[in-house]
Amino acid sequence: MTKVAKIQAGENNSNNGATSANETIQVGKRYRLYGTIENGWITNDEGVRVTQYSKEDVHRRVSRITDEFIIAECGRKFLHEGFQFEKLPNETY
Repeated sequence: MTKVAKIQAGENNSNNGATSANETIQVGKRYRLYGTIENGWITNDEGVRVTQYSKEDVHRRVSRITDEFIIAECGRKFLHEGFQFEKLPNETY
């Protein structure tokens, strides 16, 4: 059975074809994924690890969905906040 999740995506932007809020996303399907990802960490002057974030825009298969992240097949962890996705045409490869 394919896992399906309702995602509170960011606001719909008609210029880029993003899906609107409350659309469903399926694990195992390919999407255009864009938003903020957790991108490693650095240590500050006090020796405390500080998580780094960056913006990404990729075409990937969704491998897992957690309470915090949408995880792509490549391992990128997209935060739910501000996350947007776009369905891709049927796969040909």
